[in-house]
Amino acid sequence: LQASGPTEAARAIRKKLKYGNVHRQVRALVLLDGLIQNAGSGFQRGFADEPLLERLRVCGTSDLSDPAVRKKCTELFREWSQYASTPGLERIARLYKVS
Repeated sequence: LQASGPTEAARAIRKKLKYGNVHRQVRALVLLDGLIQNAGSGFQRGFADEPLLERLRVCGTSDLSDPAVRKKCTELFREWSQYASTPGLERIARLYKVS
C-alpha cells in the first residue's frame, strides 16, 4: 500500500532467503510467488531489484543451497517464465534461463 512496500517486501524476502533455515527459505519463495501473482502491477514494477534477483540466482543454482530450495526455485523459475512480456517482470522471467 505504501510507496516503499515493494522495496521492503523484496528486502524481507531476500533476508529470509539468505539467513533463514530451509523451511523459511521455501516459505519465502511461496510468499514471493503469491505476491508476483496477486499484488498488482505497482508491486510487479518495483520489487525485482538486483540484490533480490542475485539471491534468487544463488538459491536456484548454488551447490550450497539445500536441494529442496533449489527444487522450489526451479519450479518457480519455470512458472515465472510466462511473465517475459509483463512490464517489470522481464528480469524475473529470465531466471529460468539461468537455472
